[in-house]
Amino acid sequence: MKEEIRRYLKYDFAKACRLQLSRGGRGTIAAYRPQKRYRNLSHIPLHKYGRGNFCKFGIPAAWKQKEGVYLIVLNGEVKYVGECVDLHQRFYDYGTISPRKCFEGGQPTNCKINKLILRNAGEAVDVLFCLLPEGRKEAEKKLIEFLKPPWNGRL
Repeated sequence: MKEEIRRYLKYDFAKACRLQLSRGGRGTIAAYRPQKRYRNLSHIPLHKYGRGNFCKFGIPAAWKQKEGVYLIVLNGEVKYVGECVDLHQRFYDYGTISPRKCFEGGQPTNCKINKLILRNAGEAVDVLFCLLPEGRKEAEKKLIEFLKPPWNGRL
């Protein structure tokens, strides 16, 4: 079977994988609240995306140390554009929310993307990737301007 390539502007994207969320014993999505495990001795407030449930997911290890631009695609529609130096690590960060990430000074983008993926858990969520060792930040900016993905920016 021939691999499907999607072209946006001058960039070719191949499917890296379809996200599979971790499931519990009964087959339901395993949701968790890492923020409850944080010893918040300084009374740091939760950031905008730090409340509520999160899910766990990752992508195959074959994507370690692959540098470029990725797309998160929901039912065929590009929802998010990002760039990375290691695609596997980037999706590990999205798919494994540690307690500290939920608070001010943490990582709101990781929490936001995780929540959006959890919210759309019953849908097909694919990761497309364009290997781009040079110029990835510029490509990301151009693609965001061109595609106007709804998950980039404030929700």
